[in-house]
Amino acid sequence: MCWRVFLSFVLLVPVTYALEPQDAASYFAIEAVTPQQAELCLESMRSPLIHNSEGDHVNSYYYFGVHNDRTLIGLERVKGADYSQYFSLLVFDQTTLLGYYRNIASLPLFIEPDGQLSFPRGVELADTIYIDQDEFPALCLAGQPCVDWVSVGTRCELSAD
Repeated sequence: MCWRVFLSFVLLVPVTYALEPQDAASYFAIEAVTPQQAELCLESMRSPLIHNSEGDHVNSYYYFGVHNDRTLIGLERVKGADYSQYFSLLVFDQTTLLGYYRNIASLPLFIEPDGQLSFPRGVELADTIYIDQDEFPALCLAGQPCVDWVSVGTRCELSAD
């Protein structure tokens, strides 16, 4: 008897649907580049960031937020017999890929309200980096070699799909 009541109740509850896998940026900001658009941009420009990625175990793109007109996207590549991880950090100004940091030790957590990149606890930066600064310094994480900023400045044709 208890089961019938429970089953009847469950069947009468309206079903709620999860969010569709639309572009992540649409939930957070207007005019932000989505991970899907970043991937298409890198593919169309034949970026060295994804060179020979066909054999990778994983290629993941992460949306870290937007500040003013700039979007921060992370790229993770997992490759090789030992499943090594390689992280890169991309900055877009509207639809222009300004540049990136390639093969950094850690991705940030998010963008602070003032535009500062915030990294996980224990990941210390030698220099403060803001997403809206004009020139980007080398990214120096404690205990790791510094990684230079690679300037690109290529406008990407981004679809709304």
